Formats: sequence, C-alpha cells, structure tokens
Amino acid sequence: MEIAECVYFIKKAISISEKTQTWADLGCGSGVFTLSLARLLPAGSIIYAIDKVSQQIPDQTHNGVHIYFIKSDIAYLDLNVSNLDGIIMANALHYMENQYEVVCRLGKLFKEKKQFILIEYDTSISNQWVPYPIPFSNLNKLFPADKYDINKIAERKSIYEQNNMYCALITTKNN
Repeated sequence: MEIAECVYFIKKAISISEKTQTWADLGCGSGVFTLSLARLLPAGSIIYAIDKVSQQIPDQTHNGVHIYFIKSDIAYLDLNVSNLDGIIMANALHYMENQYEVVCRLGKLFKEKKQFILIEYDTSISNQWVPYPIPFSNLNKLFPADKYDINKIAERKSIYEQNNMYCALITTKNN
C-alpha cells in the first residue's frame, strides 16, 4: 500500500485533536503506516517505530511529528517505551503464536485508555506469510468484550490473498 492509501485506511481510527500524542508502530517494516500515522497526528506528537530489522525512516515529518526508530523484536517486548496513547500493528501480530499474551503485555505500555489499531488479513487459513491468522471474527478472543470495544473501520481487497484486509480500532471500555 502507498502512504495515501494507508492514511485513508486508518484515518477513522485517529482522534482529531490538537493535543500531542505518543504512539508506537510495532513491526513497522519500511514505515509506510508510521508515516501515514504521522500525517494524522498533531505537530509535536511522537511515534516510536519498532522493528527487528534496521529501517531508514525519516525522524521528522513535514507536519512536525517526531519519529524515533528502535531496533527491537516486538515478540519479546523489550521495547523500552511507555505512556503510549496508542499502538498500531500492521500485519505484525499474525507472526506471533502467543498473541493473547502479547496483547496483555502491550496493555502495560499505555498512559490510561488503551487504543490499538490492528491491520490484518481476514482469514483463518495460515500460510508462510500469515502463520497465525487473526480473522476479524476472532478478535474478541484477544480483546475480551467485557473490557474492549472492537470496531472494523476499514476493509479492502488483499492483493496477495482472496480474503480482505481489515483495519480494526480496539479501545478499552469506559466503565
């Protein structure tokens, strides 16, 4: 996906605000979703772009969002970040066998309210590129309904598979 497509795909998940925010893009890869998120956040916001492979991602965007790349394997969660407003994971969680454990540990990285943006393939069939698939219908196994609201905010045809890709916004309930 190109940056403009990614912006369109995730923009309904981002709260429009003048208040700066701190996010982490886990499994950021080349940074296409990092840069897309940066276009949607207010100036002065921070994004930690985290991947186990070194990446060349600009450290600041045209609108004044600061990006800090951290080389780390998100499966081990030695991320050294905290007080997050949000976490975005685009095609990253499906590489982890222990997804529920990972989600629980990620919950400790937030300031207060948890806000995940998850981009995944809507399939239950594993393959070498999606070893542990997360169909949208199974998100409630990772994010229990008594604690989280799960909303599909976008969907599009995958160029690699016959199934769609989805973008889900997952937030803690206001209890």
